[in-house]
Amino acid sequence: MRQWGCEAVTFLTRQALQFKHEPSLKENNRLQTLLLSPLAELSAIPYPDVRQKQLDTVLHILHSSGEVLDHGWPLILTMIGSLEQDHSDILVRSAFQCLQLVFTDFLPAIPYRNYPICVETATKFGSQKAELNVSLAAIGLLWNLSDYFFQNVAKLQDQENQQQIFPDCILTFPGSKNISSFDKLWMCLYCKLKDLCLDSRPSVRKSSGQTLFSTIAAHGSILEANTWQAVLWQVLFPLLDNVIIQSDNASTERVSQSQVIMIHHSRNTAQKQWAETKVLTISGVVRVFNTKRNLLRSMGDYSKAWVLLLEYVEKMALSDTSEVSLAALKALQEMITSSTSSTSSPAKDLREINWTLCWKAWLNIGNQKATYIANTTEVLSHSQVLLTGYVQIFHVLFPHLKSSFRREDVESLGKVLMSCSQVPLDTEFESLNSVSPLHSAALEALDAVQEVALEHHTIVPEVFDVLFKFGRASLTLNRTNGKDGKFKEKFSLLGEACMDTMAKFYEKSCQVITNSLILIK
Repeated sequence: MRQWGCEAVTFLTRQALQFKHEPSLKENNRLQTLLLSPLAELSAIPYPDVRQKQLDTVLHILHSSGEVLDHGWPLILTMIGSLEQDHSDILVRSAFQCLQLVFTDFLPAIPYRNYPICVETATKFGSQKAELNVSLAAIGLLWNLSDYFFQNVAKLQDQENQQQIFPDCILTFPGSKNISSFDKLWMCLYCKLKDLCLDSRPSVRKSSGQTLFSTIAAHGSILEANTWQAVLWQVLFPLLDNVIIQSDNASTERVSQSQVIMIHHSRNTAQKQWAETKVLTISGVVRVFNTKRNLLRSMGDYSKAWVLLLEYVEKMALSDTSEVSLAALKALQEMITSSTSSTSSPAKDLREINWTLCWKAWLNIGNQKATYIANTTEVLSHSQVLLTGYVQIFHVLFPHLKSSFRREDVESLGKVLMSCSQVPLDTEFESLNSVSPLHSAALEALDAVQEVALEHHTIVPEVFDVLFKFGRASLTLNRTNGKDGKFKEKFSLLGEACMDTMAKFYEKSCQVITNSLILIK
């Protein structure tokens, strides 16, 4: 009986749509709804055979009558997207076949007001768990949709009744009400991609993240300036926040080896898989922030956004996972470099960006990371690379600080450089006759401070004090440091370099020392 009833409904629907109505079906929107409604009601029936017959009919309608549909598109898309968690992969693939046809052949025929439903439907296929390949393909459809929006800007903006296109997606952050209807369409797309970036499956998160950031990079230029405020506060920052929360709560148990797809040992726990997502997210957000900086600076809360992003970067830099820390440090360097190389005046940048907070964040990262690496019992193969990259950030940060660099800052710098330099050496070096890259970076940082000290004589004693402590500590480190007794000679070379640097600095500053008696405390 169920089969006969389903056959009757689907047959009558197909025949009715192909009938030559007067006026034509394309011009009679009410009639489209009346004819498609019985078919749409089949979505409420849980039996797979009914749903399969319904989808087969939808596919037939798209092939035979898709060009005449107008008011019927919401019903068509709703039927395609009526997915349940218990649906089989066969049923999901059948429904997705219909959606692919819509996206490839009928986007120009779909009324503007229905595009949010397209976004919503594709997102449902992205989040379903029955078929992974369908999820990944659905994310690709969202990219295709964004590309269609971008290539047809003039056409879409000329559509009527744009202001009512998606009342269910109205954004609540202050200022959203001033966003144009066309930009709200983009925000709908970005918000759905953001949700997919938090999927439980690593491959879906990765694909969604790459699509989100690529879409913003490729098409974000057409957004109005005030829309970028919504992009930051409703998409990017919430994404960062949720990724950190999910990662912190992720399981550390090894993934079952019974899975069909073998997982590399570096990704054999949920927490390690989320680490990859954290790297992708922080890198993507910072890249968007840097490339769209001139647009973002038009916002009234640009400085607030910069400080918040700095907090996220600092938090990730303190991660116990090396790849996350490295990505965060790279992001921090890019933030500083981008601010320095801005086309706007440096003076204005200095007013907008709180470099003191950046300096405190840098110090905190160094102190905590060096302490963690020195005290951990684990073998951290990237510790030297990580700390070297960290110290090198000082060179791009220091130009913003040197005009107000005080004695306390020199002391703080010396402490953090000392902590980093004392970390055991556990990697091979190209040359045995030179200091390690980490030690070299630390000495270069002190050289930069020396140049400022020759101009601002008050910090000269602290510079000598730091160099002396480095040299003295190296004697102890030569005897006690190095894992398994390795590379102790590097600490001797560090001590020699410190003594040599201190002698050269005295030659440059001796006249100042003699005249001002600044070494007398």
